[in-house]
Amino acid sequence: MIKRVLLVACFLWVFTGCSNPIKEDLINYINNELPNVVEAENTAITAYDSVTGANYTDDYTLYYTLTEKIIPTYREFLTGMEAITLRLKTKEVRALNEKYIEAASTQNNAFALLKSILETQDGSKIADFNDRLDKGRKLVREWQIEIQDLCKKNGVQFNADL
Repeated sequence: MIKRVLLVACFLWVFTGCSNPIKEDLINYINNELPNVVEAENTAITAYDSVTGANYTDDYTLYYTLTEKIIPTYREFLTGMEAITLRLKTKEVRALNEKYIEAASTQNNAFALLKSILETQDGSKIADFNDRLDKGRKLVREWQIEIQDLCKKNGVQFNADL
């Protein structure tokens, strides 16, 4: 009887001891958490792209789209990302999510600055806006590299096209 209990205990230890909490958390993060919020980010970025660069028509259209679509939708995305942090189980995956939140916050601040620039017609802050937007994009690229590295290290496949 004792041998059987020890054998079952060893069997359970082997299977639970071999589990990888980082891998499990990463899979949950990639398959369940991110898909629930990235649509909001994609919507905000698509709206931004639709009124800037070659698609720019006038300040009013840009301002209206920023105020009514881009900023509220991006805040929704940011709130969703912050909520994810509370559900993550490992410090490694939480750190990844915090990197993404930093990138999103930086971009959100850039959008708010652009709105202010349009309200005040103060073009002297355009360079600051561009710097913030560039920094946010850089942080997103860093997040992509870090998540790919963590996935590789833990045997998880990651499709960067989220």
